Amino acid sequence: MPETKLDARILELNQDFGKVWTAARTINEDRKRLLGLLVEDITLTRNGYQVDVGLRLRGGRIHKLNPVELPRPRAQIIRRDVSEEALSELELLLEQGYADERAANELNRRGHPDSREDPFTRRSICTIRQRHNMTSALRRKRDQLRAQGCVSGPELAEELGVPYSHLYKHVSDHPDLEIYEIPNAKRTFKMYKLNPNPQTTQVS
Repeated sequence: MPETKLDARILELNQDFGKVWTAARTINEDRKRLLGLLVEDITLTRNGYQVDVGLRLRGGRIHKLNPVELPRPRAQIIRRDVSEEALSELELLLEQGYADERAANELNRRGHPDSREDPFTRRSICTIRQRHNMTSALRRKRDQLRAQGCVSGPELAEELGVPYSHLYKHVSDHPDLEIYEIPNAKRTFKMYKLNPNPQTTQVS
């Protein structure tokens, strides 16, 4: 076919391309033929996790499409775990009131690395506790005190009918209130109990 007639056909096809492409009667095989009439070849150039797409149309014109992002490989996840011996020791440490960071330091001191031969950290101990359904030392102490009739600050404020933000004023003036302090890594938690002979007790 002469180039002038081919150019005219391409121009005509270009004007009606959208209508033909989206027509209900156009099937995928027809769309492939349409592309074959317009596109001479396609060049794919990879640049890291991005692919540049270049189209060379019939007649020599080159058209570049927007880069295509490739999915990045997921980093291999190596599960951190602990031996049965170290797990038993961790349970005892938590029962003795060791917070996660302190428990990690103690396990490292006793020579118990994790499954990746890395020293334990507060974060890895927290992950192991969650995986093995082990409650934290703080939660254990709070549950023990709650079993003895102690309540938290918000619960005490509700019981006394005062705003929690003003609780400290009422605590210092209340004659029958016993205070239990639970030291933790970042702050000291307090629980309260009404008692005829009140005192402040630090729970280790």
